[in-house]
Amino acid sequence: MSRISRISRITCVYAFCHWVVDLACITTLMGAVVPQVRQAGLEFAVLAVLMYDMLAFCLQLPVGALLDVWGRRQSQRAAMASFALAAMGVSAAWMGGTPAMVAAVVLVALGNALFHCVGGVEVLGESDGRAAPSGMFIATGALGVFLGGLSAFTSWVGTPPLLLALLVACAAAVLHAPSSDASEGLSLSLDQRGWLAVALLAVTVALRSYTGMVMAFPWKAAPTLALAAVCAVVAGKAVGGVAADALDAPLTSALSLGLAALLFLPSWTS
Repeated sequence: MSRISRISRITCVYAFCHWVVDLACITTLMGAVVPQVRQAGLEFAVLAVLMYDMLAFCLQLPVGALLDVWGRRQSQRAAMASFALAAMGVSAAWMGGTPAMVAAVVLVALGNALFHCVGGVEVLGESDGRAAPSGMFIATGALGVFLGGLSAFTSWVGTPPLLLALLVACAAAVLHAPSSDASEGLSLSLDQRGWLAVALLAVTVALRSYTGMVMAFPWKAAPTLALAAVCAVVAGKAVGGVAADALDAPLTSALSLGLAALLFLPSWTS
C-alpha cells in the first residue's frame, strides 16, 4: 500500500468513526439524558450538559499524554475501548432511571475524550506534520453533533440499536485499517506557560458550554439556516487544514479568528 493510500484510508476510517462517536454521544445526551433529568428541574439538565462537556474536552489532555507514553501501537486497543465506553453509555441511557443517566453521561464523555485522542494520534502520526488530513478527520464531528442535537426533537425509541450497530461498524473499520508501525513512547512535560494554557483552555470549555446553553439562537429553529451553518463548520474545518499547510498554521489561525471576531460584533442583533 502506498504512503498516500495509507494516509487516505486511515483518515477516512477515523473521519467516519468521528461522525459516529459524536452522533452517539450527543444523541444519548440530548435525546435521552436531558429530557429525563429536566423533569427534576432545568438546573439538572444544565448540569448534565456541563458535566459532559468538561469530561469530554478537558480529559483529552491527560488521555492524550497517556497515549503518547504508551506509543501508537496501543492506538487500536484504545479505539476499541472508546467505542465500548460509548456503547455502554448508550445502553445505560436505554435502561432509564437517574443513576443510569448519570452513568450514561460519564461513559459517553469518557468514550468521546478517548476517541478524539486516538483519532488525533493516528491521523497526525501518519500525515508527516500536514494539517489537511487532521482537518478532514475533525470536520465530520460537527455533522455528528448537529444530527445528534436533532434527537432532542425526536423520539429516542429505536435509536439505541442503530447507534450500537454504528459503533460496531466503527470497531470493524478500525480493526481493518492499516496498523501503526510506530512503537516508541513519548513523555509530556509542561512548564508554567503550559499549565497556564491548560487552565485557560479548561475555562474556555466551561464558558463555551455555559454560553451555548443560556444564549438564544433563533436561527437554529430554521432548518435551512441551521443546515447551512453546520455545513459551513464542516467545510471550514476541512479547508482549515488545507489552508494551514499552504499558509502556515499560526497565520491561518490568526486570520480565521480575526475574521470571526469581526463577524461576531453584530451577532447580538443579527
